[in-house]
Amino acid sequence: MKYYRLINDSNHYHSLKPIVSLPVDWVNQFDGKIFGDNWQPLEMCFDEAEGDGKTGDFSHFAAHIPALSIRAWNLLKPLIGNYVESLELQVNGNKKFYFLNVIHILDSLHINKSDIQYFYDSHIMTIKHYEFDEKKIGGAPIFRIRNYEVGGVYVNDVFRVQVESNQLEGLIWEQLP
Repeated sequence: MKYYRLINDSNHYHSLKPIVSLPVDWVNQFDGKIFGDNWQPLEMCFDEAEGDGKTGDFSHFAAHIPALSIRAWNLLKPLIGNYVESLELQVNGNKKFYFLNVIHILDSLHINKSDIQYFYDSHIMTIKHYEFDEKKIGGAPIFRIRNYEVGGVYVNDVFRVQVESNQLEGLIWEQLP
């Protein structure tokens, strides 16, 4: 199985930005815990200074918080619905987008085969080389790495095929070994 880090193509597609400023550390609450009824839909707009003037099915907000159109969500929900929490956004007043709060957190790396740098508290600072343990991933199409929850979102080939076969736009595929 091939794995990829989910990366938004902000060079070619508009990014999202909040209408009202958020605290700098606001994104850190996306660490795999469920928001549930505590989520209040955010008002966002497309940052038209970024990208080539196009709005994709995926928009950049933060590396570990995928944002996607209602079309993309409806097409991907059967595949990823059990692994994520969809959080509604209002974009440009009426267009519906979602943040994906990826709640499937895995000890997915072969620690001795990966090149990992740690913070003092044993959380991962950076990963220079990934070696995934497929048994621990178990076919999950989307996941985060335990102790690196804000480091990114990871997907497999099945996710990529679903995105490409439905011609969803706005992602770059960074394949990991």
